[in-house]
Amino acid sequence: MLKRIVVVLAGLGFVSVSACGGGDSPVKAMNDFADKICKCENQECAMAVVGEMAKAGEKFKDYKPTEDDIKAMADVQKKIADCQAKMATKGAEGAGEGGAE
Repeated sequence: MLKRIVVVLAGLGFVSVSACGGGDSPVKAMNDFADKICKCENQECAMAVVGEMAKAGEKFKDYKPTEDDIKAMADVQKKIADCQAKMATKGAEGAGEGGAE
């Protein structure tokens, strides 16, 4: 499941980088989505946020990013990846705690 999220995020990263900047501040929107993902406690929550990200990305699909936008999006992608890694670690630890009896 985590691999699927990472692949989806990588694909969205490409879309979001080409969509960032502009009037409604797509970079800020992506930061907000990253914050939402970081608050998720499970993969289902994260996938729901990824779905929201995809819909939001459509709004900005024709925008041409600046160099600053591209750098900012790289930071957002790292933040999302870090949160996903923490979620995966929590999930693995939780699975070990409730193991078979």
